[in-house]
Amino acid sequence: MDEQTAEQIAEQKGTPTEPGVASPYRDRPIEENLRLFEAMQAGQIEEGKMVLRAKIDMAPTARFCLATDKEGTVSSLPTRTTVRAADGTSIRCTTSRTDSPTILRV
Repeated sequence: MDEQTAEQIAEQKGTPTEPGVASPYRDRPIEENLRLFEAMQAGQIEEGKMVLRAKIDMAPTARFCLATDKEGTVSSLPTRTTVRAADGTSIRCTTSRTDSPTILRV
């Protein structure tokens, strides 16, 4: 549970090149967060005084491609992967020179 204003939260957000700043409430104990959340649900906390935020540690992720076969099935593929689609064709997920994921039907 975070007690900052929307403006304060916005100021803490990072950019693609700079990390953000952790909320001063990020490490509040789970038990206290649960108590505050239940109080909020029960209407005991003034509207807009707190927000529920997810505690997420961002980590580098693998690149993925999304491919759709003739039947409309969507597959998420890690780069440099080849799979057999439901329609019998092979799908190859690669990375182009611009480092953007690309789908190739083989």
